[in-house]
Amino acid sequence: MYLFSKINHYIFSQINRNFFINKINFLFVGSSLVLILISDYKIYDGFYTPLRSLYFLFYKSSNLLILDNLKEIIEGTLHNDSVKIFPSFLEYIFSIGFNYWNPRMSLFLGFLSWLLCYGLFLKIIIKLFELNELDKQIYSFFISICFFSSLFYFTRFSIVFAIHRTLPIFCALLISLLLFKNNKKYILSNIDLSILILLCIIAEFSFASGIFYGQIHFLH
Repeated sequence: MYLFSKINHYIFSQINRNFFINKINFLFVGSSLVLILISDYKIYDGFYTPLRSLYFLFYKSSNLLILDNLKEIIEGTLHNDSVKIFPSFLEYIFSIGFNYWNPRMSLFLGFLSWLLCYGLFLKIIIKLFELNELDKQIYSFFISICFFSSLFYFTRFSIVFAIHRTLPIFCALLISLLLFKNNKKYILSNIDLSILILLCIIAEFSFASGIFYGQIHFLH
């Protein structure tokens, strides 16, 4: 019992001293990025949407000041009940240096957006609970397992255009940080209200989700 106690104390002291869990966490997330970038990718019905809008932006006209061009680009983002305007423009911006739509950049964009979602979700957890440094590391490790090692992750993030699904989640997490502040006497300012409305609009015109209609209606 004494020996076990000493070993346990040594392990936890090393974790506290060297941030061992954070190092494992970094390697774990980094290896997921490498696997995504070197793996094969799938497009499925992305040939129709949003590649129509991206094709127009790269090879026909990127002048959005012309109303007919803007209409054609928006029509190219329509897919079933979704209007994928904002993620399509992000896909264009991330590939603009190549002068063509680069699938690897699409994969990287999806991973980057999911990594930001992970960071925001972790920040929300830390705000909700009083955690010491070791607990923060442990929580971040297990949350990263949930975010980066599930079958859902490798199903969604080995497919291009993942940003279409992650952008609404990213907006929802930002909205949570704005609404639930540590100060109980906080009153929503006009600037925060404008940001909330903008985030709802971005989320709604990224991937079809009725939850943001309710938020927009409530904010109005």
